[in-house]
Amino acid sequence: MTDILGGNAPELLGRIVACFRRERVSYALIGAWALSVWGTSRATNDVDFLVLVDEEELRRLSDRMMHAAFELDETWLKWNPMLRGVQLHFQFHETTIDLLRPRDEHDQQSRRRDGPCG
Repeated sequence: MTDILGGNAPELLGRIVACFRRERVSYALIGAWALSVWGTSRATNDVDFLVLVDEEELRRLSDRMMHAAFELDETWLKWNPMLRGVQLHFQFHETTIDLLRPRDEHDQQSRRRDGPCG
């Protein structure tokens, strides 16, 4: 993972997790970065998290992320209106961070599983 982000992975993940902890958000790393934990590498320049929050908590988390120097991609929100309140798209240097709320029963199950959620 560190190679993908040019050595910025520890700083990036540390900032994200600090925001989650301050807002007491349960989360799971998903997407290509999660695959690498299981030994399947896939080159990507974004980080995806499932955040177990409601719409209001997502707004507060967004504020926390912006306070921590993550830039909310307003243009992306404009062009993806159906995802408003469900997904946020941030930039940190050259990396995209997507925060996704649970959208179906499969996602909701992550609330009940024991595992590497924060």
